[in-house]
Amino acid sequence: MRQGDPSPSDNMDVAVREMSLIDGFVFGFRQPAISAAIVMSDTVNVQSLRRRFRTLLSTRILLSESEPENTGLSPERLFVGDLANAVHAVLQTAGHPVDRRFVCRRSQAQDTRKWQLVLPAFSQIAAQQTLRWVCRMAAALSSSGTRDAFTDDEAAAFDLLLDNLVRRAPSGSNARNLLEAAYAASLPVIPLPGGTFQIGWGQASRRFSSSTSDETGTLAMNLSRRKDWTNRLLHMAGLPVPRQFPVRNRDEAVAAANRTGYPTVVKALDLDQGVGIEAGLQDETALCAAYDRVAKASKSIAVESFLPGCDYRLNVLRGKVIGAVHRVPAGVTGDGTSTVQELVARANEDPRRSTRRSSVMKPILLDDEADELLKLAGLSRTSVPDTGTFVQLKRIANVSTGGHTVPVLDVLHPDNRHICEAAATAVGLDIAGVDLIVPDIARSWREKGGGICEVNGRPQIGLTYPHVFRQILNEYVPSKGRIPAFLVLAEPDDPFAQEVSEKILAAQPAFGVTTSSMQWKGGQKGGIARETPLHGARAILMSKSAEGVLAQCTIAELRRDGCPFETIDGLIVLSATAKAAQCVEGLRTIAKQVRGPAIALKGTSEQEMLASVFSGGTIIAVSDPAAMVRVLCKHVENTSGQS
Repeated sequence: MRQGDPSPSDNMDVAVREMSLIDGFVFGFRQPAISAAIVMSDTVNVQSLRRRFRTLLSTRILLSESEPENTGLSPERLFVGDLANAVHAVLQTAGHPVDRRFVCRRSQAQDTRKWQLVLPAFSQIAAQQTLRWVCRMAAALSSSGTRDAFTDDEAAAFDLLLDNLVRRAPSGSNARNLLEAAYAASLPVIPLPGGTFQIGWGQASRRFSSSTSDETGTLAMNLSRRKDWTNRLLHMAGLPVPRQFPVRNRDEAVAAANRTGYPTVVKALDLDQGVGIEAGLQDETALCAAYDRVAKASKSIAVESFLPGCDYRLNVLRGKVIGAVHRVPAGVTGDGTSTVQELVARANEDPRRSTRRSSVMKPILLDDEADELLKLAGLSRTSVPDTGTFVQLKRIANVSTGGHTVPVLDVLHPDNRHICEAAATAVGLDIAGVDLIVPDIARSWREKGGGICEVNGRPQIGLTYPHVFRQILNEYVPSKGRIPAFLVLAEPDDPFAQEVSEKILAAQPAFGVTTSSMQWKGGQKGGIARETPLHGARAILMSKSAEGVLAQCTIAELRRDGCPFETIDGLIVLSATAKAAQCVEGLRTIAKQVRGPAIALKGTSEQEMLASVFSGGTIIAVSDPAAMVRVLCKHVENTSGQS
């Protein structure tokens, strides 16, 4: 374990002590972890505090169900579970992919006021900050009598915490949703620099950044980044697109609009997420005002013919449409009694709407564009729309400007499907978001008119079709993303461990092997010595040529850092020179991760330890290291192609 941030030294009713970081994997978690001692004073009324704590937090975050009280667990243990669930909920609110499991044990057998809590975490620092805040809130409630609401200072501190946590979360909803899909499917995840993630190990791995994959070509991405290039390319491919004229100033914009006719569109050619697009401009005055606004954001601007109809986003994966939504622009629906500005304020009270990067929906703004659209509709901010009347407040339909989406895949016309698939193929994208404007997605564009206005190389897939992320992983990541992973627990100079490593390389040349004295990948000696078993194993797991991995570590390293990988296909225990109690404790932290045989030499203390920890698992006692390797190789052969 690495030492975490220093814990506070004040005498709070509920406090965090002895914080540490576990960089490897323990207790079957899919993520690294933090460990901390949770200490409660004897004066805490735990049952009252539990009720008030949940009431307070539920006003700001979505809490999962607490553990039932009829489980036989003590109130103190149940409250520590509440703290863990609160940490998970806060992190999820901030956009972190969350593994909701935790392990909680008494620090001392008879002491119900001190508990050891172990939590998995995508960001260990973020989890530490959150656990510390959660305990401070619990302590504040405990010392304040019957209060169950935030003070103004506490609410401000919570908002500041969320802002800090968001900065440590995956950037964008695509990365978060893809990671959550990977964790849900038990696929291994290795975060890489620059917002990139490796999903899977070795030869069964793929890399993603947002919704782009390691299969996405540079040429295709370059084409998709420029809307004018994409427009011309699709026209060359015989696909329906609006007429488009690049312009450099107002006069050229007016001249171009005279060619397209009104209504028309002003569009920035190099921006994403709906920024710099003004559509449905009715006259020269509106055109010039829109041009001035767009020119503040970009120097690459075009005037484009207006396509009447609804805005649809179709997600294409390897040439096939896998999702389609109707993108509804920001607006409100009248109730016959409320003004437009009252309806907007009410809509923005939805907790899903926030300016935070992790938010599913964005606030609806009453700005100059909204005022122009209200004026065109004969309304103002103080008008009261009739019941059921939709009042549009943005010209373009984009979630980033306050809009929302409605699924339409079930009614998609085959002709509309075909041109979107053809557009993604023409650009050369394996994952694409195609923006189609047609009056009705259920009717052919040939019949009703319409066209493709954009092809996005890094589309925001969103939450409307959560199965899309699972489908991407199923399509791209082979063999459940896993290669055989073996762990040898032994001292650095153990001759039997050395023999096991040499024989596994001889039997499986494409394996990677990491020990304190050697680092081999694909039959070649590694470039640098490992810093820790986790470091050495990760170097192998990141190699596309690796067909398996064997890592050697000591019991002390296992207890300090956790296991180098989250699942273990075969465990060998040799020369456990640490105290028996420490060995057993170390083995218990990884017991849930072992899904293959646990192997020891016959008649040794290690065999007895395995029997005490893995009573329900496969324990094999052998006579020599060669037999150990034969067992591992047989396991590889028997499980080849299985998850």
